Amino acid sequence: MPNVMLTYRCNLRCSYCFANEFVNGSNVDITPENFKKAIDFLTSDGECAIGLIGGEPTIHPHFSEYLEQISQNEKIVRATIYTNGLLISDFIEYLKNEKFYILVNCNSPKVIGESNFENLVKQLDLLYSIEDAKNRVSLGINLYSDSMDYSYILELAKRYNVHRLRMSVTVPNLSENKDQSSMEYLRSRKKFTLQFIKDCAENQILPYYDCNSIPQCIWNDEEIKEIQAIIDGFGVKRTNLLGYHSFCRPVIDILPNLNAVRCFGMSDFLKVPISDFSNLGEIRDYFINMIDSYVYHIPCEEDCKTCHQRQSQRCAAGCMAFVQHKLDKISEAKVNKFGES
Repeated sequence: MPNVMLTYRCNLRCSYCFANEFVNGSNVDITPENFKKAIDFLTSDGECAIGLIGGEPTIHPHFSEYLEQISQNEKIVRATIYTNGLLISDFIEYLKNEKFYILVNCNSPKVIGESNFENLVKQLDLLYSIEDAKNRVSLGINLYSDSMDYSYILELAKRYNVHRLRMSVTVPNLSENKDQSSMEYLRSRKKFTLQFIKDCAENQILPYYDCNSIPQCIWNDEEIKEIQAIIDGFGVKRTNLLGYHSFCRPVIDILPNLNAVRCFGMSDFLKVPISDFSNLGEIRDYFINMIDSYVYHIPCEEDCKTCHQRQSQRCAAGCMAFVQHKLDKISEAKVNKFGES
């Protein structure tokens, strides 16, 4: 699902933020004119689902206007708002529209402060009072440290009778760790992640990866049995917890200046103006050609070279941002050849 970035600004400063190239670096907001152009572009081929991201999208001065435009646009069948939840009450009437879905990234009181966390709970209480909130509201957590306390998210899930939880194993500061293998990093995070999965299961919660999922090959046989038992206990047939298909496809984030990036993880590697393309499919194909096709030819470890999952592009060995510095020379040669910039 493509996203429109409404603002670089945020009302929080989380140290682990994956969008730190943009967030709070400037006071840039998307203009009403550019917002309309972005929406027109995304719906040029007909109906679509979109995401509204930031920074924190709810602090945009025209946020309510944008919600109104989306609610009246018959080509937008679903709009997901990615938010920290601190300002939800200001827009609750709009969010009663069944077209809007809300993913709340929940931070602990240690990260955002006790007063902000108390406010978050009040906002969530109001949000979950909406009649069909269970179908349209999701809670999420970023696993940014093996020493972090995540008990708060388990308590929130219990408070709102939530049994599904979005989780993401955050990517480290790659400017400082650019030579670290993604497999090495994910291997170092698996013990903590497995414990989180177990604790969720004990609280009747089945988590799922949003991105940077741990590939199946990193788990040993005993760990696979443990995770499979948890999955079987919930009686679900589709889940990405075991990482059998640990890959991602281009998301396409449209920035306020109408440049597009493959995703935030690769945002400082390659940006292109949407005006150079006829539709969303062309941009996706472009990034697959310029980024994805090369990533799968850069093995992280020796075993990756002969891995069928990798050869069939079903495993990218974690976030592609881990190898973006290795793509520089390849991309430079391709840019020179085709005259892109």
